[in-house]
Amino acid sequence: MLLESFMPVQTLADGRTFLGVDRAQGEVKVLAPSNRMQAEAVLRRAPGVRPAAGAVVRFEAFSVAGGNSYPRGTVELTLGVDADEQVLNVPVDSGGSPVRLVVTVPPELAGQVTAGWRALNILHAVDGPAAPSVLRSGARDIHPAGAEIRAALLPADWSPPEVHVRDVQVGPDGLELRPGGEIWIRLAGLYQEISGVATVVDRPAGAVDPVLRVVYFKGPKLDVLVQSAIRAPADNLPFKAWSAERDGWLVLMLEPYRTSPAVRIRLTGVRAAE
Repeated sequence: MLLESFMPVQTLADGRTFLGVDRAQGEVKVLAPSNRMQAEAVLRRAPGVRPAAGAVVRFEAFSVAGGNSYPRGTVELTLGVDADEQVLNVPVDSGGSPVRLVVTVPPELAGQVTAGWRALNILHAVDGPAAPSVLRSGARDIHPAGAEIRAALLPADWSPPEVHVRDVQVGPDGLELRPGGEIWIRLAGLYQEISGVATVVDRPAGAVDPVLRVVYFKGPKLDVLVQSAIRAPADNLPFKAWSAERDGWLVLMLEPYRTSPAVRIRLTGVRAAE
């Protein structure tokens, strides 16, 4: 999710963070388009201060198209006599557009409260990307997987419409993902479970543990499903993934540590949602 904001980071009593201001107006821009999202509106009392009675802080959501902003919802929060903070979940119908989340602290509350936004979450992404993206700087070129690579990677009963790879090779026992390598699988439909196994190919003395990430990627949504080091002595990591929405991409990535060994990837089972 691509965000833009000049509001400073603030902290709630339980340690959760948010972007907020203590006077005037602030905003967070969600630059990537989405169909539906949610965020939490946050209002916190300044320490040792009793805010003006009856004064409210306004939280507004706008979709952005053609340089114009269109209202998508407004909520107002106030703190009760004994309340130090308030957090409210705000759903936003973003209509396939980027979103502005605005907070306005009225003059009578300036310096008495801090208000802003946190926990931005895209619930329904727009379609795309049409082709694999570059998620890390310095990534090598990506190529469509041929029949040999697909056979080494996929279960015999699953044939996704596209598979693309960067920095892989077919070894004697299957598909090997080298440090910095990636596997992109285009998903058609909704999947409850995609299971697999990652196995260290050959661990030399002093090697850094390889780290595998499995993510679901669609539009601005990038959900990390698996993130784990593959440690000795087992050198084996069974994993399970799924699709958060219909279609999109499943991406398997190995961190680009120079001294980590290659990892053999094999998907062992797929269960589509009914």
